[in-house]
Amino acid sequence: MKTRIRNYKINIFILTFTFGLMFCVVGCKGDKKQTSTPPNVTVSKVIKKTVPIYYEYVGNTESVRTVDITARVEGFLIERAFEDGQDVKQRDLLFVIDPRSFEASLEQSKAQLERDKASLNYALQQVVRYKPLVEKDYITKDNYEEYKTQAAEAAATVEADEAEVIQAELNLSYCYMYAPFSGMIGRRLVDVGNLVGAGQDTKLATLVQLDPIYVYFSPTEREIPILIEQFKNDKLRANIILPDEKIHPFEGYVDFIDNMVDQDTGTLAMRAVIPNSEKTLLPGQYAQIRLFIKEQPNSLLVPEKAINEGQGGMYVFVVNKDNVVENKSVTTGAKYKGYVVISKGLKEGQMVVIDGMQKVKQGMKVKPNFAEKSSDKKSDVDYKN
Repeated sequence: MKTRIRNYKINIFILTFTFGLMFCVVGCKGDKKQTSTPPNVTVSKVIKKTVPIYYEYVGNTESVRTVDITARVEGFLIERAFEDGQDVKQRDLLFVIDPRSFEASLEQSKAQLERDKASLNYALQQVVRYKPLVEKDYITKDNYEEYKTQAAEAAATVEADEAEVIQAELNLSYCYMYAPFSGMIGRRLVDVGNLVGAGQDTKLATLVQLDPIYVYFSPTEREIPILIEQFKNDKLRANIILPDEKIHPFEGYVDFIDNMVDQDTGTLAMRAVIPNSEKTLLPGQYAQIRLFIKEQPNSLLVPEKAINEGQGGMYVFVVNKDNVVENKSVTTGAKYKGYVVISKGLKEGQMVVIDGMQKVKQGMKVKPNFAEKSSDKKSDVDYKN
């Protein structure tokens, strides 16, 4: 009996100690919550500037002109007059096919032409000689018509011979292949000494024009009306942003807008012509193209890193005058050197959170710290055209 009483007292003690400890923990947590300080966040003011509006797209570069140099006649390749990847000028010699057999064919055609010209002259003289005789009935009209027929046949033969000479000259000219325009030639595809043009055209190399160069890109349906209107009123200025983020040194312009929207993608094909004298752009590259639209005054700007995207669209965290965080939905526009144009949702001078967003939520009180003052200077949001 005494043992049961002792165990009962021990259990009561343990329960009392446990509940006391729990109240202590809860109380300590409550005190900690009450004494916690607002989290530090970095903020930046919404600023108003006159900014150029650009649209940016990813496009593909293509050569303005691309030509395959092919062998149009059969023969042995005897000369290559360039190095692989060399810049060539218009009318520069590229390849030579052994011309000797074609020179012989040309001489043979010329000789045949001279023989048939002599026959034609004789037939014409016969017509002239017998014309007064038929008028005096010294010969029959049938005989005279026969002389005229012979003269006509001889004339047709001469015409055929002249065509043969022209064809022989063409075949001989095909032995010498020249650059049709200035550009960069690729690697040779056939070495000297090989038989080319046997039964079909043989591709020998490819020549591309690099200056200027085309850039094809595809704006979305939402942007198409603005771009078409700008294209009609003035040339759409275009710049290329190189892979190292530098601006291509030469500005181009949009010269072509397709006549049909792609129903699958909702985009419209466009093309820009970009000067490329330094050959920094090559066909087949991906290129970021930037189109200048207009200068837009009184644009509201926030740093790009202040923008968040949720299920409801774009939003920012705004810190009000009481240092309380508010979630604001915004409508964004063009990007501008680390900033984003805000067309709806904010006012000039409001503070937006740009660092520490993972620590805040709607209605939370925070301790705002401004970013460096230089970020609010005009020079930091000016683009070089």
